[in-house]
Amino acid sequence: MRRDPKITSRIMREVRSKNTLPERQVAGFFRLLQVKFKRHPNLIGRPDFLISSAKLVVFCDGDFWHGHSWKERGLRRMEDQFKVNKSFWINKIRNNMKRDLKVNKKLRMSGWKVLRIRESALCRDPTKCLMELVLAFEARKK
Repeated sequence: MRRDPKITSRIMREVRSKNTLPERQVAGFFRLLQVKFKRHPNLIGRPDFLISSAKLVVFCDGDFWHGHSWKERGLRRMEDQFKVNKSFWINKIRNNMKRDLKVNKKLRMSGWKVLRIRESALCRDPTKCLMELVLAFEARKK
């Protein structure tokens, strides 16, 4: 049975792009570490966090929007998750993934360390994500 498009539209309008739960968790990690950070700086790709003292940027990537949710749900391929508007969603997600790679490359070429934390990784093992942040920060600290 198909969901009413009006309901789908309402759900998609409510999807947040800023101050998501993963972002709030990562901000909490930085506070715990007493690391000064900026949120959503005006930088290539609009990272979620910028730590200027370590020239480090952090993105908190939602699994669906960045092409990982299908893996988490045990599907064989990304294409298998879409039933309606399949070509639209496949193009949308693939373009997001390509953009992520371009943004990473441009930031690295500008001297930034780029760290991407997936929503699912944060849910599965927040301690491991915290350690990744600590290691990236310590390695880059002046």
